[in-house]
Amino acid sequence: MEIKFRAKRVDFEKLHPVQHWAYGYYFIAPLTAENCNDVPVKDGHFFLSDGKIRHCIATEHGVVYEVLPETVGQFTGDIDLNKVEIYKDDIVRYGNEEGIVTAKVVWKTNEDEGLDIAGFYYEPIGIEEYPEDCDDAIFEVIGNTFDNPELLMKKNDN
Repeated sequence: MEIKFRAKRVDFEKLHPVQHWAYGYYFIAPLTAENCNDVPVKDGHFFLSDGKIRHCIATEHGVVYEVLPETVGQFTGDIDLNKVEIYKDDIVRYGNEEGIVTAKVVWKTNEDEGLDIAGFYYEPIGIEEYPEDCDDAIFEVIGNTFDNPELLMKKNDN
């Protein structure tokens, strides 16, 4: 699985909605011993070396964008029915003969709710647990928690 991230650019209000999000490698600048695993970095080595802490995404084309840290989400490795990558904090819809379920993509650790395995989970919105037989469901991304908070209030149809 490719490890990559998505985050909303700090300048998103000036851009077309298609350009609001940056996708790629997530890092914190300036690169210091604290945020790059104690690997020494020479002063001025990085273009964001003014000392201000910035959260950044570097795209596969080498373009770096400053992003809002609260919007950083990792790619889950899953693709929806429209071939859209699914990220943490996405809101997805899926269903079977028992009904349609809306869920938020979350990261949970082993300490959360006594889980055996840390990872990404689809947390149903408005119901306590998944309907039966949804383990092999096909998901569709319908939004995310930052651009579509109203979807978090949606009642599920089962």
